[in-house]
Amino acid sequence: MKTDTQTFRLCKSFVAIDLDKCRNCGFCLSINKCRSPDTCIGCLSCYWSCPYEARYIVEKCIDVKEIRIRVDGVEYRVPERITVAEAMERIGFKYGAPGSKKPSLPCRTGGCWSCALIIDGSLERSCITPVRDGMEISTDVDNVEPRRIVHGPDPHMVGGKATPWWEVDYVNYVEAAIWVAGCNLRCPQCQNYAVTYDNTSKALTPREAAEEVVLCHQRYETRGIAISGGEPTINRRWLVEFFKEVSKRVPPKVRKHLDSNGTVLTPDYIDELIEAGCNNIGIEPKC
Repeated sequence: MKTDTQTFRLCKSFVAIDLDKCRNCGFCLSINKCRSPDTCIGCLSCYWSCPYEARYIVEKCIDVKEIRIRVDGVEYRVPERITVAEAMERIGFKYGAPGSKKPSLPCRTGGCWSCALIIDGSLERSCITPVRDGMEISTDVDNVEPRRIVHGPDPHMVGGKATPWWEVDYVNYVEAAIWVAGCNLRCPQCQNYAVTYDNTSKALTPREAAEEVVLCHQRYETRGIAISGGEPTINRRWLVEFFKEVSKRVPPKVRKHLDSNGTVLTPDYIDELIEAGCNNIGIEPKC
């Protein structure tokens, strides 16, 4: 609740470090970096991503300054020490469900870029970016190229789920694959942990990712092209555009494979992916 026009009583979750569990592995310094290292804003990204569970949640109330931001030209007052996403929710902005075409908050660790808004003139992730006084935010992202953190490409000899058995001879490369950061699940046994929780690597547009994976496909003469993760489907705009860009660059007979946990796929989403050129989907339930 507000105490006056200058201060705000902020009650929320923050993160603390369990020094007995911390192994100084460097994960939080090089892979999942904090965007507000001096003052916790409660984004919880480090809590979700710490491989040794050395972060824990502390519920507390603190007095903070009230700051001004402008969203789509309208001025609002919000408390400091929160993320842009939390500020947006406080003023009534509704994020979409994971897998929708609207900005959404499926991973909350900064890898998938599904939550990205135009912040101070540039596309940026709202889930891990601290709000600041005077910040300018636009929700009009439909005409802005989506981005996402991508690892690879690399050639695969085995392929992903739903790879036809007759394509696998363990001698030749089956697929040229990329792996995207961000996931809506928290599987402790994640086989691509460092990919899933990466929020520091360069984010690519669908076109940039398609150009790289197609080049790998051509270089190694693979039968297919694949995208895995993380969870590819949680950034719908990016994924659909990626398959469109790949389809422009390879013959229709090339297998264009999606590796997914299946949790956000809907009939209309699948139809859209097929229309974009995806012709092979492998589902593996997780956790």
